Amino acid sequence: MDKLSTVRACFRDFDKGNKGFLNKHDLKFAMAALFGIRPTKFEVEQILSIAKDYVIRLEQDRQKNSETVHDNSGLEDTEIEGARIYEPIFAQIMMSKLELVDEDDILRQVFCAFDVGCRGFLTFEDALRAFQVYQQMYSIIFFRPEDRNVVLIIRMHGHVSVSN
Repeated sequence: MDKLSTVRACFRDFDKGNKGFLNKHDLKFAMAALFGIRPTKFEVEQILSIAKDYVIRLEQDRQKNSETVHDNSGLEDTEIEGARIYEPIFAQIMMSKLELVDEDDILRQVFCAFDVGCRGFLTFEDALRAFQVYQQMYSIIFFRPEDRNVVLIIRMHGHVSVSN
């Protein structure tokens, strides 16, 4: 699934009641689902402000042209006062935010979370601690039995060191 499909699916998942828009509460949860962290109040307000400006410009363009545009996007009967964001602008904003996400940085953050000793590598014991949230069998499957007889070190860039 590409990023745009993911963003649109996220919008639909959090559009409770198929209203065609997300309110402030829905937006917070949709962003948390997309990025893995809850957005700040400032971020949410900023996005809703951008969405409101978009709707105002759209309404002004319609009044200028004196035509009603029927594009089935849910923008025809917009209440400008409401704190809401429609799918087209949600997709546009979220896509620009997703472009800024550094996937290597996410990997580094996860690695650092597991590297409790700040040594720059993970040991078997680090992996056991990291997998305590899951069943014990996941950490046993992660390392083969022959690996447990030696000191196995996993480095950040995928290098594996083995010593007896």
